[in-house]
Amino acid sequence: MGVNERLGGLGGVRSARIAQLARGESTASRGARTMSARDAAGAVGRGHDRADVDFARAAARAAHDAERARAADAGLGAIGSLLGEVRQLVTDGGRQVEVDAVLADVDRVAGSTTYGDGKLLDGSAAVRGVALPAADAARLGSVRRDDRAYHVGDLRTGGTLAGAPSGLATEVVDAAAAQVARVRAALNPARPSGPYAAPAAGGSQLNLVA
Repeated sequence: MGVNERLGGLGGVRSARIAQLARGESTASRGARTMSARDAAGAVGRGHDRADVDFARAAARAAHDAERARAADAGLGAIGSLLGEVRQLVTDGGRQVEVDAVLADVDRVAGSTTYGDGKLLDGSAAVRGVALPAADAARLGSVRRDDRAYHVGDLRTGGTLAGAPSGLATEVVDAAAAQVARVRAALNPARPSGPYAAPAAGGSQLNLVA
């Protein structure tokens, strides 16, 4: 075999190899394009998954807030109803023992209104941006007279308003009821809520622990 023939043969092998490499690169390019498409589709899929997760989380937060708001509203509604009883006792000259019993129920509702492990009516909680009050009798309502603040708890035995004429005592109870009504209205603007309103029908049930 002459030199030219050998070179020609090598050229043919080289050309075949180049063609093979070209075919390989083309296949690799198609594979790369396929993988890119898969990656893009996966990214879109993952994007949808994230959107679904974000939506689910937002829905869970909204449901959580709604349940907390219902629990707080039920507790405040019960307290509003009890305050109506206190007012009636004060204006009718009811027995002090009856006033004490109703105020004890106010404290019991305030301490028992919870969601999960958290108390809602101890002055530390907020729902949907609404600060919930400390609704125990000692801190509920506030009327100032002579540089002194009076609360509903002052109506119980031993308090400064126990057995007092109904004027200031009634004013204190009315202030407490108005405070409760304002918070209930903020929690549920679509439902009017006046002083001494009872819990909404179908609202959360309270579990009062003796």
